[in-house]
Amino acid sequence: MNGEPMPESFTKGQQLAQLQRQKLICFAPQYAFRKFGKSGQEMTEIFPHIGSVADDLCIIRSTYGELIHHDPAHQVMNNGSILPSRSGFRDSMSG
Repeated sequence: MNGEPMPESFTKGQQLAQLQRQKLICFAPQYAFRKFGKSGQEMTEIFPHIGSVADDLCIIRSTYGELIHHDPAHQVMNNGSILPSRSGFRDSMSG
């Protein structure tokens, strides 16, 4: 599907961030994936040394978010809130 339009079945009913109303085009992985370790964790070959410790890693594949833009999503990922000052607020209240 590399270079082809994104199937509507993938996007129907989803809120999407599109740049300047451009069509959504599928983009194939730029690096190969393969299974590593006894666990068979599928990981990219771009970091081969991480693959050598695949059985020692905790890989979370069930995260979910409602934010579609990177900046607020990073904020939530890092401190649990969309509010930038929330983690600092907690720290100042505990001391």
